[in-house]
Amino acid sequence: GDRNLIMPARGVISPHFGDEQGRVYGYSDQGLISIQLDGTDRRTHVKIVGEGWGPEPASAQNARISPDGRHALALVNEQLYVVAVPRIDGAAPTVNVSAASVPVRKLTEIGADYFAWADGGSTITWGLGASFFRLPLADVTFEASQLPVEEIEAVVERPRHIPRGVIVLRGARVITMRGEEQIPDADIVITDNRITAVGSKGSVTVPEGARIFDVNEMTIMPGIVDVHAHWFEIRRGVLDMGNWNFLANLAYGVTTGRDAVNYYDIFAYQDLVDTGEILGPRAFSTGPEIGQNTNFQSATDANNVVAKFAKYYRTKTLKSYLVGNRTQRQWVVEASKKFGMMPTTEGASSLKLDLTHAIDGFSGNEHSFGTAPIYKDVVELVAQVGIFYTPTFMQAYGGARGEND
Repeated sequence: GDRNLIMPARGVISPHFGDEQGRVYGYSDQGLISIQLDGTDRRTHVKIVGEGWGPEPASAQNARISPDGRHALALVNEQLYVVAVPRIDGAAPTVNVSAASVPVRKLTEIGADYFAWADGGSTITWGLGASFFRLPLADVTFEASQLPVEEIEAVVERPRHIPRGVIVLRGARVITMRGEEQIPDADIVITDNRITAVGSKGSVTVPEGARIFDVNEMTIMPGIVDVHAHWFEIRRGVLDMGNWNFLANLAYGVTTGRDAVNYYDIFAYQDLVDTGEILGPRAFSTGPEIGQNTNFQSATDANNVVAKFAKYYRTKTLKSYLVGNRTQRQWVVEASKKFGMMPTTEGASSLKLDLTHAIDGFSGNEHSFGTAPIYKDVVELVAQVGIFYTPTFMQAYGGARGEND
């Protein structure tokens, strides 16, 4: 039928239907809300929060009412909960999943990317990476017990795209990686996606049948590796096959990048590049961050969250962003060693925090240390522990920032 505007979203996400006819539900910073189909009579039904890092609780990231209106699913600190929705006249109640006065059950220990009600509300579903999970609501008990969760792994295998054939780039000035060497009027021979010869024109063997491209008066240099990229402009939820962000990076010579925090859709874009469906740099990403509201209570909690990245996101690098206290950060490091992950982090302009990251075994520190000058003791510490230091002068601490100044 015809499209009818209900209202501008203004931060409301996840529109869905509930138990009341003629109303549409959504989630906003006010909590789980609903409005009539003409955009009037806005109501807030419940606000769901969890334990935060600090005096204030952390709001749920998303929530959905059940078709009968009796329960809600909520994503709090990356974990999925089912919450009994209290029916109270007047102001909307606040339910803290960490200390609730109504029935609440934590459904995940590893996390969830998205979630929904199915089968008319009798089944809870959620997804994580390439796996889909189902759980009958009738099997959810509000006491500590094992839940009969069904996991369905969606396995899709495609060959990596590898160009075939031989081409020659002829006539350019070539900047090599041998010191300051430059080769004027050079030949570059590329065979099946690999440079197999570089030298002055006529000095290298050109295979018979190779296609020759005249690149006279151009300069060719090794590709740039961006070790702290953010491809936030990619479309989320619906994949953008004309991803301009990747194309712009290629146009400016970035042939490999590591995105140091992004939405989980970034992994689908990586796959699209690897299979040749879209053009882009060789892309790596940490995916979503492990944030300061994670509030691990044990090393087991940290193992569960790191396992999400290793098993479900299939990445080898993750971003630990100001996670809790030093013990909790050390749990992240130990869990990363267990799963073969490289955890990078940042000190948010605190040199003391930066140095504990280096001492405790993080693989990388993002952004500048924020203190100047840096003396020999700090330089030697960083060198001897082997942590990678990415100052990101575009977004620097303790000095001018390239993107603004």
